[in-house]
Order: sequence, then structure tokens, then C-alpha cells
Amino acid sequence: MLGIFDVDPPISGTPTPGLKNASDNLLTAATDAVRRRNLKESGFQSRSKFITSVIPTMTQDDVNNARERILGTISLELFEQKIKDYLARQYGRLKGPVQNAFGEIPRFAKRASSAGYPLEDEEVQKEFAGFVMSYVTDGMQGEDTTGTQIGNFRGKWPGGGFG
Repeated sequence: MLGIFDVDPPISGTPTPGLKNASDNLLTAATDAVRRRNLKESGFQSRSKFITSVIPTMTQDDVNNARERILGTISLELFEQKIKDYLARQYGRLKGPVQNAFGEIPRFAKRASSAGYPLEDEEVQKEFAGFVMSYVTDGMQGEDTTGTQIGNFRGKWPGGGFG
């Protein structure tokens, strides 16, 4: 599985140690979630073979719909909204870094989806939120972060603890 910076097109630059840690945590959470989903899916395949043998009128669309319900996949838009809600609950909506994170969520959500991260997994959602906050506060080495609504934020927020 690819890291979020490695998805095509790759993001150039070197992440700060805090951002590297956050991206590693996200990759670990995604890998673990894929393992859990694969176990769940293998159980689903056994059940669907049994169900289609018992109920022969069940179509492939019925099987696919049941798979989505059992495995719990979600849309990219719903994933983005869940991340925004999580950040708002954790930090409030009015803090500058949170506002910046809201702006970065769509770009990185697409990258996470392209990398095959299971967006429906709550641990992946939590680590993704931490990654986005670390991205807007820590940034890449040698570059200023995107700034806050007030002032020129330079990636240091004592007590912020996003990295």
C-alpha cells in the first residue's frame, strides 16, 4: 500500500518529523484496516455463496449491494464530512489551523482514496484527521506552512500537539 505522499502525482519535499510520524501512523492504520476488511470480506464471500445457493434468484447486483452494506463502504464526500466533524469536535471550527485543514481535506481525501485506504474505518478517519492537522501546522522541511487566518503561522503551536 502506498503512503499518502507517494500517490501519483507524488508530493515533492521532505516532511518534517511530526508530519512523517503522522503519515506513518495513517499508513499503519490503513494497512491494519485493510487486513480487518479482508477477513470480513472472506467471511462475506462464504456467506454469499451459501445465500446464492439457497436463493438462486439473487442477482449479482443484490450480492454487491449486500457486500456494501456488510463491509460499510462510504463515499468520498461522506468521508470528508466525517473528518470535518471530527476536527470540529476535537478543536472547534474557529481556530486558524482547523480552517486550513478544512481546505486541505478534499485534496488529501482523494489521495487517500487513490492509495486504497479504507475510508469507512474509524481509525483511518482519526489518523487522517491527525495527518491533515500535522500537514497544516508542521508542513514540509524548509517551507512555511500555509498560514492562519490571522498572522503568519510558522508551524509552531505550543500545546497544539498535532504531530
